[in-house]
Amino acid sequence: MSWNNVVKRIVDGDQVSAAELNPILATLVDRDQYLFNQIGQYADKSVLLAYNLVVNSDTPVSNGQLVYFKENVGLTPAKVGFDADFNITHFSPMHNSFAVGLVKEVISLDEDSVATVYLQGIVEGLDIDSLLETGESFGPAEAGPLYLSKTEAGKLTKSPGGLSIYIGFAFNNTTLLLHPNYDSLNQLFFNYKFDLVDRPAGIPALSSGTWSVEYPDVNKVGWLPVASSPYHTLAPAGAVFIYNLPADATIAADVSLSTTEKAQATALKHALPPYPHYFTTVTVNGVQHHAYDADHTDGSYLVNNAGLWWFKNANESQPWATDIRTKGIVTFDTVNNLVRVVAHGLVAGNQVSFLSSNGVLPANLELNTVYYVSATGLNADEFKITDVAGAAPKTLGSLIGTPTIMLSWLSNKGSTVQRPKQQVSFVKLNPDYKSALVTSIQPYSDDLVDSRKSIKLISAEDGVSEKSTGDLLLKFQLSTNTKVQSPVVGSAVKSVTFNNLTGELEVKTGDVVTGINYTEGLIATPGTDGIWTISLANFTAAGDVADIEPEDCDYIYKGLHSYLRLKNPSGSARTGFVGKVKLPASIPAGKNFKVKLLLFGASSSNNYAKFKFEYSVSAPGAVNDTVTKTNNGNDITVQPTGGYIANTAAWVTNSYFQVPAVSLSAGAFVNFRLARVNSSDYTHDIGVLGVAWAVE
Repeated sequence: MSWNNVVKRIVDGDQVSAAELNPILATLVDRDQYLFNQIGQYADKSVLLAYNLVVNSDTPVSNGQLVYFKENVGLTPAKVGFDADFNITHFSPMHNSFAVGLVKEVISLDEDSVATVYLQGIVEGLDIDSLLETGESFGPAEAGPLYLSKTEAGKLTKSPGGLSIYIGFAFNNTTLLLHPNYDSLNQLFFNYKFDLVDRPAGIPALSSGTWSVEYPDVNKVGWLPVASSPYHTLAPAGAVFIYNLPADATIAADVSLSTTEKAQATALKHALPPYPHYFTTVTVNGVQHHAYDADHTDGSYLVNNAGLWWFKNANESQPWATDIRTKGIVTFDTVNNLVRVVAHGLVAGNQVSFLSSNGVLPANLELNTVYYVSATGLNADEFKITDVAGAAPKTLGSLIGTPTIMLSWLSNKGSTVQRPKQQVSFVKLNPDYKSALVTSIQPYSDDLVDSRKSIKLISAEDGVSEKSTGDLLLKFQLSTNTKVQSPVVGSAVKSVTFNNLTGELEVKTGDVVTGINYTEGLIATPGTDGIWTISLANFTAAGDVADIEPEDCDYIYKGLHSYLRLKNPSGSARTGFVGKVKLPASIPAGKNFKVKLLLFGASSSNNYAKFKFEYSVSAPGAVNDTVTKTNNGNDITVQPTGGYIANTAAWVTNSYFQVPAVSLSAGAFVNFRLARVNSSDYTHDIGVLGVAWAVE
């Protein structure tokens, strides 16, 4: 039965008879029956469906597949996966990890295909076995959770391994409670939101409808011209301002910022840069702005490793108030001790401070100092200032030169209705997220090891009851079993060991040590109270560099191996990494800090690759400037002994990969950057598998 679109109507003058009315009534009855049947189809349903969703023609889907919606393309088979920005090494989930549902039916049209998709609810009549990845099966009476496969697109798995994306719970091999959940992906990120200070970091100037910042000040929080930024070489094309964030102490000392503004700026400084950069948003007065990229050249902002950039400087598009006072509006009458600002709008008791293009103010006034508007001499264009609210006005000394002076941000923010309320929000990958969450924990016990007597897990809620899930407290309850060794001369503990079978600590006593026999290579020095000091005759401190931050290189997995891929950069670009090592509490005297690389080349060659090595040392009382090591001013050439053998690892070092002993101190942090530079000799990729250090 189908819907009848035509129902005859009777108008005045028509004959009223059974022959005329019955067909009309029959049509209406047919319509009612059609609606009844349609509603009846949903009477016993418990699943939500989406109809007529476009299918990706390049990667078609089929019935029973898990799918995600690929932007501007359509439904595509879903699979757990990760992606990384070219300039970073932290991973983020790819869009195809976000499964939206299970395909019920694919309908082919003239040129495209559309699909009906189960989104949520109980799906019946399935063949769960056919939905699983190769090698898995689901028994008729089996029940359990199912997850998105990471090996076969569009498939389910019972054993996800590592990061899991829950899809649903199978009641048996024909019925699935579909409920996709992405919580495990959310655990990869931290979320941030910061208010920005809508002020220029200098003296604003408006000319022919275009804003600029003159006399820029890198010590101020706010928008700085790109050319004045320390990071101008990293500026994206088209950017006009960068949001400047000076050192913490400088932010704290800025009297023109409120306590909240200082806290927000300091926190933002430490949170930047976000990874990945494309998970950022900027809103102005509640309106989200589009990021600037090749496809959106009208975008307002962009975030990269250097910070937050702004691309608009036309009037009413700049990142500060349109009616902010511009340059050249503050003058001083030093005879009458007056400050002149046309239509200043200030009242007695208001706080003010001053900016100067060359740092010079009239005598008796200082930069970054708060003064108060006096009731004496106050009119629409003039006022006097005091050091303390309500005190006698200050005497103004002479002004040397003709600097451009204006009121600082403290009293020059623009009107409330004109000020743009700016916020930047972003998610940042959690670098400590390395595995799935622990769902329960219990003391280990088997035929050989029993730790139940030694460890007790207690609920953090009441501190008493024993539990294995939730917030837990770990309590050690180690008992001891003392065994006397003969002969005993005096009473001394010789060793303490843990007995796996009994779950006890065994304390063994024995003779007190009165002397030490040592061989070549060791030095034993007796001290007071029987304490001896044993040291190495040839002392060397060494270890692996665990704290590494890649710079413009790729983090590659190959089987169970992982390495940093250093390509041969072009021009003056560099690719490499920054390492940090904390030296132990004792290091050999007069020995240099040396860096070794376990690396391989992508192709065999006897040619040399070229590197630069830079270092700085941070220690209590001193932070050394960065020092660049070169080969008599030239780049450092690097090659394994015997040359590069394709994909064969070798330890490599260089006499220039060193920090001199004079720069070292025990407990200090050694920071170094090792960067590959352009070379026409060895042009193939280099993989760095490990980095080691030694003071020897």
